[in-house]
Amino acid sequence: MTSAMTSAPAAARERKLAGIELRKIRENFRELT
Repeated sequence: MTSAMTSAPAAARERKLAGIELRKIRENFRELT
């Protein structure tokens, strides 16, 4: 139970970071084309 509680915020943080990376890649791709 405690492991799930502590891993939930970490997963959310990783998901947010992944979203930011995807946004950067999308913006870079838009600049290239």
